[in-house]
Amino acid sequence: SLVSAAVGGGHDPYTAVAVSLMENATDVNELYLDPIGVVGTLGCPATATACANSHNLNSYQTCYNVQYGVRQNPKIIDSITNYARAQGMSMPAGTSYYCNQPSGGGGYVTESAPTDACCVQLPFDGTNLDLDKAVVIHSFSKYFRKPIEESYNSPDPVEKPARRLQRYNGYSRAMGGAEPVSTWRAGVNYFDTPAYGYQAMDFLLNTVMNNPHVVAKVRAAEAATGKRSPSILCEDLAAGTYAVDSEVYFNRHKNAPRLSAIKAQIDAGKTFNQLTSGFRQVLTQEIEEMAYNPKYTRLGELLLASNGAMTTAVIREYFTNVWPDRNTVGKASQMEEGFSWNNEMSGAEWDSFTNAYRDQNFDNEY
Repeated sequence: SLVSAAVGGGHDPYTAVAVSLMENATDVNELYLDPIGVVGTLGCPATATACANSHNLNSYQTCYNVQYGVRQNPKIIDSITNYARAQGMSMPAGTSYYCNQPSGGGGYVTESAPTDACCVQLPFDGTNLDLDKAVVIHSFSKYFRKPIEESYNSPDPVEKPARRLQRYNGYSRAMGGAEPVSTWRAGVNYFDTPAYGYQAMDFLLNTVMNNPHVVAKVRAAEAATGKRSPSILCEDLAAGTYAVDSEVYFNRHKNAPRLSAIKAQIDAGKTFNQLTSGFRQVLTQEIEEMAYNPKYTRLGELLLASNGAMTTAVIREYFTNVWPDRNTVGKASQMEEGFSWNNEMSGAEWDSFTNAYRDQNFDNEY
């Protein structure tokens, strides 16, 4: 249903599946938006603020003041209406409102609009309908189709589709400063190296577009709707024939630097307490985890002596003797998870892999 909804909405279905793999692993149809993503897609202006301040929306520990109300947003109303019609949903005459949930992602449909929510008015009674996916699909216009903002852009054409996909996850100077993530992912500066976008593009090129099951679903949806799907690979290109190396996003993801923005501020003379709260959170998580690694006993000793405080000596020891071993996503993930980043399997390794899946009674086609 994700593929058919994407095709029906005029979006790249392969992008939809790739991003869903990033968000939900193999539960592809459950693609969702963060709370601030729902509000932004519905059209309510929002201003980020510190969570310690007064706010009316907390989206995974990033807080906002939102101008709630019923928005006049004809495009999303058309998208929701067309989605409901394409899915064969019953659409009784009447009026209803699709509004964001007060906490968590997604939304709900109600007969009357509350004052403390962002809503759009629907030209039918949708109170018994699940319309979340329609809003997710409409958000692709903002995240994947519209031109890239100058602050996110790159002259490198290979970067452009990855930077479009990065918008779905968001841009940060140090990943993990708001929403907790695995330590090896933390600290990546997405403005310089959009690692989420790289991984999603690697999925798109090397898994999704080559998967016969997904390709069949896309072709069936295109035949049913009479629409030819656009490709995110072509959004920023003039007409022509192009090629992209199948390993380019794999390697850019592997080599994405970690904690470089934090190190730059420490090298410039800032103390731990002078860093932003997000930078402090990422650096604390990193140092505390590495202090237990027997390879870095000196770091552990210094942290113990400081009673857990991030002193200058602790931070200096980390960046001098630990960080060089973990300064990229590839290095850190290999240390923590054992990822080999070996993108070639021997015949024996492939046989072992496929036999393991057959043993679990998976359909051999997949």
